[in-house]
Amino acid sequence: MNSIELAFDRPLLLLLFFPVMGLILLPFFLLPRHRRKGVRRILPLVLHGIIALLLCLILSGFSIVKVSDKQAVLLLIDLSYSTEPVQNQIEEKAEELLSLIDENLPVGAVVFGKDQQYLLQLTDTDRTLSKLKPIGEATDLEQALDYALSLAPKEDAFRIILLSDGKQTAGQAENAAYRLAESGVRVDALYFDSTLKSSPEMQLSSFSASEGVWKGETFTLSAQIKSNTQGQARLMLFEEDTLLEQRSVAVEKGSTPLLFEFASTQGGMRSFRLELHPENGQDTFPENNASSVFLRVSDKQRLLILSDTTANGNALSAVLGEDFETTVKKAHEAPRNLSDLCKFDGIVLLNADYYSLPAAFNNVISEYVNVYGRSLTVAGGKDTFMFGNMSDTVLEELSPVDFKLEESPEGSTVALMLVLDCSRSMNATYMALAKQGAIQSLKALNSNDYAGVISFNSEATLQSPLVYADADGKEKLTHVISAIQTGSGTFYTEALNLAAKELSTSDASVKHILFLSDGQPSDGGYYDAVIKANEQGITVSTIGLDYASTVLDYMAYYGKGRYHYVASADDLPDIMLSEAEQARINPTIVGQFGTQIKKQSAITEGLDVSALPALSGYLGTTAKENAQVYLATDEGHPLLAVAEQGFGQVCCFTSDLYGDWSAGWFADPQGQELIRRAFTFVRPKVQQESTLVVKAEQNGSNLAVTVNTQGVSYLNTVTVLLEDENGRITEQMLTLKMQGLYTGQIPVSYDSLYRMTVVEQSPTGQELDRLESAVAVNWCGEYDAFAEGGQPLLTTICNLTGGSLLKEAKEGASIALSPVKSPKTLTVLFVLLCGLLFIIDVALRRLRLKDLTEHFYEWQELWQAKKTK
Repeated sequence: MNSIELAFDRPLLLLLFFPVMGLILLPFFLLPRHRRKGVRRILPLVLHGIIALLLCLILSGFSIVKVSDKQAVLLLIDLSYSTEPVQNQIEEKAEELLSLIDENLPVGAVVFGKDQQYLLQLTDTDRTLSKLKPIGEATDLEQALDYALSLAPKEDAFRIILLSDGKQTAGQAENAAYRLAESGVRVDALYFDSTLKSSPEMQLSSFSASEGVWKGETFTLSAQIKSNTQGQARLMLFEEDTLLEQRSVAVEKGSTPLLFEFASTQGGMRSFRLELHPENGQDTFPENNASSVFLRVSDKQRLLILSDTTANGNALSAVLGEDFETTVKKAHEAPRNLSDLCKFDGIVLLNADYYSLPAAFNNVISEYVNVYGRSLTVAGGKDTFMFGNMSDTVLEELSPVDFKLEESPEGSTVALMLVLDCSRSMNATYMALAKQGAIQSLKALNSNDYAGVISFNSEATLQSPLVYADADGKEKLTHVISAIQTGSGTFYTEALNLAAKELSTSDASVKHILFLSDGQPSDGGYYDAVIKANEQGITVSTIGLDYASTVLDYMAYYGKGRYHYVASADDLPDIMLSEAEQARINPTIVGQFGTQIKKQSAITEGLDVSALPALSGYLGTTAKENAQVYLATDEGHPLLAVAEQGFGQVCCFTSDLYGDWSAGWFADPQGQELIRRAFTFVRPKVQQESTLVVKAEQNGSNLAVTVNTQGVSYLNTVTVLLEDENGRITEQMLTLKMQGLYTGQIPVSYDSLYRMTVVEQSPTGQELDRLESAVAVNWCGEYDAFAEGGQPLLTTICNLTGGSLLKEAKEGASIALSPVKSPKTLTVLFVLLCGLLFIIDVALRRLRLKDLTEHFYEWQELWQAKKTK
């Protein structure tokens, strides 16, 4: 039965009508009585009143509500394969419900599994169920509930009674439940436990392999048998069509785990199939007795060697030999994006300078290691680590060692030449602080070290040659520094050459120039002077005093030193002290050094490390807390250290790997083997030549594919190609869910193997990335006899829609729903009426009634004249 109600969202706003009408009537009653008469006075008053009423109705949220107490019921009957043990019970309960529900109520019935069949329409008067059955190879509750919602009468109360075991093998029923709740549809459910109890059943519940292995490694295939009875079974393991192993197993009631171990003798994508054959008929569902799995066996490790010279890179490549697939490039040719980097399993930096690497490479190398799980090896040499400007960069952050020594090697000495700008631009304050800083830097030197002072303006002056930095020498140097006077001009080159000349006569193990200036040079040739000094083993650090100078920056770069821009002159003394302290510690350690094992590993297993030839040099470093030091020099300094970084690993070899300091190792079979083992030790767990991260899961008869990309553009597309065993290809473009995340459902066949190719393309069709993989689709999940009961899922659906889990059919037959209210708002109509009345009001104000009468008679005369003619 239907009825009509009036409703107001904000009824109190109706009270506004009275003060508004008061304002409308007030001018009218203020007129003299004789002027209140006439249509021209009364009609606008009526129009204004109607407009005021309509506006108050709009503000109060007025609506006309149609109330219907008619109801309809739909039975949603699960006839998927998983309900086979209880389908007779389900059908009996469905018929019982049909007989109990009021005969005056419209009742329908839908059976479902993977699809839906509309058995009994809501308009049918005969409540006899037909024998149609859906495709039972999936339980898609979400699709079934959405289909039921589409059948709901538009203006009547509607409820669903769900008869199911709740074992969902496709879709997400909770999502449909939210949509039903928004539409005011109630769901009640009858739960049927389809778990096998008396019928004997054995099934192959799982069969899996590791994500991937390297050729030569032992791999494990693991499986699990579930059974509700004890018995014997025969297992047969195949690689493609070849029988690898056959065994008889005693199956326990519950779970029986199984392991198969094999050596990976060949690379490539390998497929394995395991078959379970229960004996003595101890099985109900033969459909769940076989499973397949793919295993990626990686062959050669792909290494990208980025070196200072191609010759050095080729030298390491020759040692690694045919067991590695190496690509040699100069450092400046390094890939600039992750897609190109991830085509390699590992990156090797061989005597590389930080600034010779592209900035884009340095920006992504951390993500390459941490996120994509690749390896990075940083090897030493005369022009790398702190001499290659790697200090305080991402490369030192990733490295297992700090590129500096905590203390200077025993017996090392320092010769420090202070070169100070004394041009007139160095005002009294700057000059005083420069002198203070120079004197402060002397404190970092020992009595067996040397120091000298040069000042420069338009010419260079040797204020003090190199003298011992003992107490007397420091006192003398302090007097010399304090007496420096300023002059005109700023010429760098003569001062640099003079400093290099003085240092070249010293026998100190460390020779260092500390160069300070506050202005642009007026001469040229200073870069050549620095390079020439560095070739003589002299390093150069520079300080720009309130002067950000690219010249000083490049001088430090060519001089293998450090550049300091000092914005606050007050910081100058501390910086100069720190610079002298760092100069004291020379990380280049040359001589003859043996090798010690610090920690046992696969790197040295079976090798006589004590018999290795000596190394003639290395760069002194300090191991970090998270580092594992596997090899060290006789002095205890790290030689080979490894640290895990995110999903990847970083290795540091502090000697070189191109045959200079390591010439003995390169010529020795054991040394070569140790180098090869070190690269094998830090290789990624799985070989993958792409940045794409793909997840493929069986979802009923579909394959649910999720692909994560670098997420650099919303306009890129991702396409998946599946090739079955017969060469048939299914191609599908995935849907962009959010930046960098693509998903899709691809139809597949059960018990099938597929080669999978995932391709990312730009909007112009350019291929950006590609991943080759494989996936096995096994038996239908509907045959999982031991799947957990779906009662919790049914309870959730009922709770979300205001329904309940029924114990008996009669409970669901007598449920009465609240009447359905269908409000019809009249806001648009009222607004149009207000506009029309306003126009009429304006017209009445502008036109007199007498004029209208005269016009009427004129039109009447014209009409009569026309008729007469």
